[in-house]
Amino acid sequence: MSFKAVVLAAMVMLGSVSLASAVTIGNAPIDRGNQDGRQNLVIITGTIIPEAGTITEWSTYIRRREGGASADTEIGLLILRDDGLDYELLAIDEQNAVLGLNTFTPGTPLTVEAGDRLGVWITDHKVSYAPDGGPDLAQTAADSFVLPPVVGSQIVINNAFNPGRTYSLSAALHVPLPASLPLVLAGLGAFALLRGRQKAA
Repeated sequence: MSFKAVVLAAMVMLGSVSLASAVTIGNAPIDRGNQDGRQNLVIITGTIIPEAGTITEWSTYIRRREGGASADTEIGLLILRDDGLDYELLAIDEQNAVLGLNTFTPGTPLTVEAGDRLGVWITDHKVSYAPDGGPDLAQTAADSFVLPPVVGSQIVINNAFNPGRTYSLSAALHVPLPASLPLVLAGLGAFALLRGRQKAA
């Protein structure tokens, strides 16, 4: 590879660092034809966080709302940790939803660790799902969370899905890259520059 090609490759890699650190997890936020008949509950999904990082955006599809004009529009993305019996709530991002596609940006990114799990708190606005044997696991009893669940509390499962479901819930996970990577790429560029000068001399 020529000196110019090496420098160009290093510059391209440096420029793509921020893009390479983002990944979408969960299920596409689309209309899947079904919604829960109950409300004020927590849904435990099968989406497990693959790496430590932050959730900077999340999306869902609301298929139906109950209660007409007086409907509760609140919804919350949950970060859960399996404690061996139930789930501990680590973080919640509360938002107000509308019918159809919703995309939210937390006021503060939600910090997550590898192995944490996504969940969602619903009120009168129902997240669309498919009863297709998908990865999503269970939910709490109806009206167990008329108010949003509190960080640090235990989420007790009441209804395990059989078959599993696929809920329309996804999130953008940003994973920090190794701190040394930009230095390595910059060093590569500097080495290529020095080598080019030596050849020119």
